[in-house]
This record gives sequence, C-alpha cells and structure tokens, in this order.
Amino acid sequence: IQKLPPGHIETVSGSSRRQKQYWNPAAPGGLHGAFAAAPGDARDVADVLRELLSDAVRVRLPGQGPVATHLSGGLDSSAITALAASQLEGTGRLQAWSWVRPPASATEERQAEWRLPAAVAQKWKVPLQFTPFSAADFQAILARRPLLDNDCADLWYEFPLRQQLQQRGIPVLLSGWGGDQFISNAGESGYLEALFSRRAIPTLLDLAAMVARSRRPLRAALSLTRHQLLAPLLGYLRWRYSRE
Repeated sequence: IQKLPPGHIETVSGSSRRQKQYWNPAAPGGLHGAFAAAPGDARDVADVLRELLSDAVRVRLPGQGPVATHLSGGLDSSAITALAASQLEGTGRLQAWSWVRPPASATEERQAEWRLPAAVAQKWKVPLQFTPFSAADFQAILARRPLLDNDCADLWYEFPLRQQLQQRGIPVLLSGWGGDQFISNAGESGYLEALFSRRAIPTLLDLAAMVARSRRPLRAALSLTRHQLLAPLLGYLRWRYSRE
C-alpha cells in the first residue's frame, strides 16, 4: 500500500509505474472552469463565486417547512439571507434571527447592531427576530460547560436562539459562520505574510507601535511575536512538511 501525493494519480502497467498530477490548487483555473477562461477578470470570478454560493444555499434548503438564517447585517449572513429569500420568494417559509436582544429604545434601533439586520430583512421581506438574553440564561450556559460539549464557548446568544428555533419547530438554520475566517484566516498570518513581502518595514513599524502603546511593552512584544509570527510560521511548516 502506497499513499499518493495530493492531486496525483498513478498508472501501473506490467513492471512500469507512472505518476501524474491531475490537479493543482495553485494553478489558475484549477478550481472552476470559468476561472480558467478568464483568470484575470474579477467580474467573471465574482459571477462564479455568486453561482457557487447560490448553489450552496439551494442544496441546504429543505423541500418544505420553515427555515431560519442568522442575520447580523454583515457580509456573510446578509448574502446568505438574500440568496435564501430569493429562492424561497413568496413561500413565507424564511425567518431571520439576530443574536442581539430586542432594542430597548429608538436610539438603539439606529445603531448598527439593530439597524443593519433590520435593513436587510426589510429589503428581502423576511421577518426578523431578536434574541432575549438574561443573566439566568448566561448562568445556565456556564453550568452546561459548552467547551466540554465541543460547542461554541463564547457566542452566548447562540444557545437561547437555538432554543427558540426548537420551540418553533424550525429544523434548519443557515449561517455565515466562518466566512470571514476563511477569507482572512481569522486575521492570523497577516503580519507574517507582510513581513516576507515588500511591506516588511511598515509591518515592523506597525508591530513596534502596538508595543509602544502597551502598558507592558516587553510582554506585548513577546505576545505579538508568539501569536502573530511564530504560531503562523510553525503552523505553515507543520502543514508544509507533514506526511499527511
């Protein structure tokens, strides 16, 4: 038994063996045919991305019954809500849910946490629900020790939101979780990549400025070095030289 390199096939004929790489994710056009047709045209790439995202939403919509979406008003959740609303138009099956508690005043309603999801929900004619959250809810979450359940530990509003969905018999919740992290690697590696590019000096100056603003400069320097430079570098090396 021999494990082939990623993206390779091997042809065995008699006493000869020949390996061939059939896919390379770094090559233009390796992900989708439309990218190969015009790898430099951002508009074509955006059209392909829209098509793929729309299809990803479509295949997750059940044939019947209610559907919910997370809706914060950010790019990820707003895009998914808009696509789901357009595909379920006229059915009345879609509802949007915000992690934020109901606004307590007209002033809060104008703030981004309330205003942005409300604007998206209004545009796509989707009922928007907010999530009440009390001290008792918070204590109940801590008592559950969600880390031991391999669940989200600090997204507190998610737990009462799930309870509301269960009570209303809504089995499917579409979410934009991970979109920002996927694009930006959760903010990690940014300084490391900049350090090895033409922006090395501005990067070092930026790190130095953060250290200078800290109350404990030495501790800040060690922490930044560890989290922004060493950890991403070790992660890359582990991936680069791993047998798997």
